[in-house]
Amino acid sequence: MNEKAMQTYQEFEFCHSLQHMLEAQKAVGRTGKTFERLGAASTKNNLLALRSLMLEFKPQRTLEIGLAFGASCLTLAASHRDLNHQADRQHVAIDPYQSTVWDDTGRLALQKAGLLEYVDIRENPSCVVLAELLAKKRNFDLIYIDGSHLFEDVFVDFYYSGRLLAPNGLMLFDDSADPHIRKVLEFIDSNFSSSYQKLDLSHLRSGLESIKFSIATILKKNQLTVYKKVGRAERPWNSKFKNF
Repeated sequence: MNEKAMQTYQEFEFCHSLQHMLEAQKAVGRTGKTFERLGAASTKNNLLALRSLMLEFKPQRTLEIGLAFGASCLTLAASHRDLNHQADRQHVAIDPYQSTVWDDTGRLALQKAGLLEYVDIRENPSCVVLAELLAKKRNFDLIYIDGSHLFEDVFVDFYYSGRLLAPNGLMLFDDSADPHIRKVLEFIDSNFSSSYQKLDLSHLRSGLESIKFSIATILKKNQLTVYKKVGRAERPWNSKFKNF
């Protein structure tokens, strides 16, 4: 790879395993299966936003739905390390297909990076795991939703995540321009405006990129949407329903 391409990923020097994965655009599983192009991984901009938000808000407990190759998990786990959080499985990563479809690529990447002890990998559907965590009265300061993109699955992920999210915690939606995900976000904006405050992420970009991000947000084309929990996740039983 030429020098110019290599420079594209210098921002990820905080986790060399992640940097090498992104530069090679390749991940190798436990059986030797090779994945190329890494289309299921979060985008470079989303990963950098995750990193910035971790360092800014310093969440103690985090959760993500969708592990796949482990790009976002490496970002979150490495940030826990850099925040001097003691490794205590404080990041829950949910992916029912990690050892099957993804051939353990995410788990192996974490092991190679020396970050596996920060992560609690759950290989059941998110609707099952999130309900279990809620029953155990767990709570999290940051939740990254990047699992199934079907409306009903994203809605269920939002429903449980809102109850698991601590006050002032962050809820992040990847691929938020997707029509299924966008519909869930429209429901949140219409019916939970007093519970979730949408954050302006333009400050995470500079120059022209900041302007492009702001325009994409207005057009609802941005790939990452972040809410801060500022109120209760449960509405009164007789709440007026607003179309979305």
